[in-house]
Amino acid sequence: MPAAAAPIFVATGSNDVFYETVTLPPFGVLIPQSEVFVAQARIGNRATNGDYEIGLHRYNAANRSTFPTSASPLGSASEIQFAWANGAPTAFTLTRTGTTVRFQMGGYDESFTDALVDDVDAISFRVAAGTGNTTQISALRFIAGGNTTNLRSFTASNGSRDLALFAEVTGDFTISGDLTFSWTGTPGGSNLSMQLKALEGFVAPVPEPAAAALFGLGLLGLAGVCRRRVAAT
Repeated sequence: MPAAAAPIFVATGSNDVFYETVTLPPFGVLIPQSEVFVAQARIGNRATNGDYEIGLHRYNAANRSTFPTSASPLGSASEIQFAWANGAPTAFTLTRTGTTVRFQMGGYDESFTDALVDDVDAISFRVAAGTGNTTQISALRFIAGGNTTNLRSFTASNGSRDLALFAEVTGDFTISGDLTFSWTGTPGGSNLSMQLKALEGFVAPVPEPAAAALFGLGLLGLAGVCRRRVAAT
C-alpha cells in the first residue's frame, strides 16, 4: 500500500467567527459539532488555586452542539492549576494512540479513550491574546510514523487571533511545542489562550466548476505540447 500523504495546513484565519462559519464548513468540519476533544491552556488566574489554567476537554455525547470547553477539563483541581511565568515557554505534547488521547503540559497529564478519538482527521490550532498581551506557540512539531515535521509558529497579540486547520491526519501521532504567554497588567481567564481542537469529518473541498474547467483546459494544453514535442522528434 502507498504511504499516506503527510498532513498539511489547508486553511488559516484571524477572526473566530469568519473562520468557524465561513472558512471551515467547506472542509466538512463544524465547530463545535465536529470537535472530539480540545487541549487547552489559558492564563486563568496565574496561580495554583481557583481558576484552571490547563485542561483536556472531551466532547459532550448528549449534545454535540455544546463546546467541549464549556465543561470542566479532565482531572482534579490540584492537577489543572499552573503558575505561568511571564514570557517563559512551557512545553506541551498532545498524543493520539489508537482510540486514546493524552495531553501533557506543566505537570498536567490526562487522557481518555473513546472510539471517536480514532476518527479525528484534522486539528484546528487557535491562539488568542487581549490588548497588551501576546500568545505564541514555537518549536511546533508533528511526529508520526517515525518522521518529524516542523510546523509553522503561531502568534497572537493585542486582541488578534491566529487560526489554522491542519488536515489529513491519520494514524498515531504526537504534536509537541512550546507555549509562551507574555502580558502586561493582570489579565485573567482566557485573555491569553491556546486551543488544539481535534475534529472529525474532514473532506477536501470540491473545486468550483469554473476552476475545474480551467484545470481541464490546462491538462489538454499540456497534452498538446507533449504531442508536438513527440512529433518533432
